[in-house]
Amino acid sequence: MKWAANEHYNALLEARDVPKEDSEKLWSDYRIARQNAWRIAESSTFIVSEKVQRSVQELEKALGTASNEDTWQGHLDLIVYSVDKCLIEVKEIGRMELKLKHLTTQ
Repeated sequence: MKWAANEHYNALLEARDVPKEDSEKLWSDYRIARQNAWRIAESSTFIVSEKVQRSVQELEKALGTASNEDTWQGHLDLIVYSVDKCLIEVKEIGRMELKLKHLTTQ
């Protein structure tokens, strides 16, 4: 889900442009992944724990506010940070719920 933001962020740091076709594909994939994540969280209440649902809801809220950032870099940064945070939380929740000792959080 964070691939589009990462690619644009790296391009920004490297002072290069992402080709328009690539950018459109990346953001299209991002929108699809975002919709899928939300759909899974909403429709899987009997499978996904409440903690995981809350984490995905917080992710969606953060992604929704990313467009309010003052800069393009801030926008991209918030997307990447929010997705990473959610993934770490979900892995940690899974580790605790499944009582696994060696599930990595990165």
